[in-house]
Amino acid sequence: MTREELEREYDRIVDTSHLRGETESSRINDERRRFVRLQPDAAPLEVQGDPWIYLINVSRSGLAFYTDTAHAPGTILSISLDGGMSAQAKVVECLQEVQDPAAVAGQYRVCCEFIEPETGLRFFLALKALEAAHLDIAAP
Repeated sequence: MTREELEREYDRIVDTSHLRGETESSRINDERRRFVRLQPDAAPLEVQGDPWIYLINVSRSGLAFYTDTAHAPGTILSISLDGGMSAQAKVVECLQEVQDPAAVAGQYRVCCEFIEPETGLRFFLALKALEAAHLDIAAP
């Protein structure tokens, strides 16, 4: 796909996901955010060195997840999809959840940004396609 085709596909997915209620609406108008963050339905995702992760959200510029493992800001992680695509992401924040929500108390919330913007865009689109296949639904 060309960059222009990637951009059109991204816009289509975001529009459809917003209609489905899959976007984090409280963050859409946040001026710090360059791109909408989507809440995943299924996450066929692996993070280097983490035996367990729970994906919180993903955008074309980065992602956030819960894990048992602390990652220092600045650390470069390899993020991989079941389909074989991988991307490098830099940890920008890692905070331990103290109590809320109770299900993740003691876990670390890790926020990362993709190193290469176009790779992040391709990763985002590939994740949404894999998610749709995993859930056996039409891609957004």
